[in-house]
Amino acid sequence: MAIKASLEEKICLACGSIFKPSRCDQKYCPKLDCQKERNRRLGRIGYYRRREKALERAKRYYSENRERIIKHVREYYRSRNFGLRCCEQCGKDFQAWRQNQKFCSKPCQEKYWTLTGIKTRLKGRDERTRALGAKGRANQVFPLVGTRIEKMLSRALKVKGLNIQCNYNIGNHCNADIAIPDNKIAIFCDGDYWHRRDLQIKRDKRVTKRLKNAGWHVLRFWEFEIRDSLSTCVEEIVSCLKRG
Repeated sequence: MAIKASLEEKICLACGSIFKPSRCDQKYCPKLDCQKERNRRLGRIGYYRRREKALERAKRYYSENRERIIKHVREYYRSRNFGLRCCEQCGKDFQAWRQNQKFCSKPCQEKYWTLTGIKTRLKGRDERTRALGAKGRANQVFPLVGTRIEKMLSRALKVKGLNIQCNYNIGNHCNADIAIPDNKIAIFCDGDYWHRRDLQIKRDKRVTKRLKNAGWHVLRFWEFEIRDSLSTCVEEIVSCLKRG
C-alpha cells in the first residue's frame, strides 16, 4: 500500500513568505507576483519580450522605408517577364509581372470588381466559410480530459449538483471550458501565464463580447483564484444561476 508523503512548508524564494507546496520541487508560492518573478528568473518571459521587440523593429523599419521596399519589390516582379497582356478593364497593353495577372493596375482591378459585383460575392464567401468552420467545430471530438484547474472547478460544481458540460461548443463563437447550457452560462478557466499575453487578452475580450451579444453570461476565473479560493468561484457561479 502506497503512503502519500505530506510535504513540509517552504520559504518562497521571491517574497520570503512561508507556504505549503503542492509538489516537492515547488520553490515559489502561488502568488501572481512570485510566479512572474519565477518566469523572469527562468528566462521564459525574456524570449517573448525579445520576439515582440524584434517585431516592433521590423514594423518600424517597414514604416520608415516603405516606398523603397515597395519599389524594390516592384522592380523584382517586373524583372520576371511574363510578356505583354491586355488589361481586362481599360484595354491597354501592359508588361505582366505575375503569371495570373489580368489588370494593369490596382484601380482597374477595383473598378472591374465593382462593376461585376465580385466584392459582394467574396463577402458572401467569407460568411459561408465562417458557417463551415462552425459546422466543423460542432462535429469535432474534444478530449474528455481538461486541464487541472478545469477538473477542479468541474468537480466542485458537480458536487453542488449542477448540470454542466465541459468543452462545450457555442455555435460559431467559441468552445467554453465549462458551460451550463440551460441557463446560458459560459465559464472559462484562464491560465496565469498564457492568458496574460497581449494577443490572448485581445482574443478573450473579443470572445466575451461576442458571447454577451448572443445572450450568454460569461464568467472568467484565473488559475490562482481557482487554486487559492475554489469555494469563492463556486459561490459566484451559484449566485449567477440564482440571478438567472
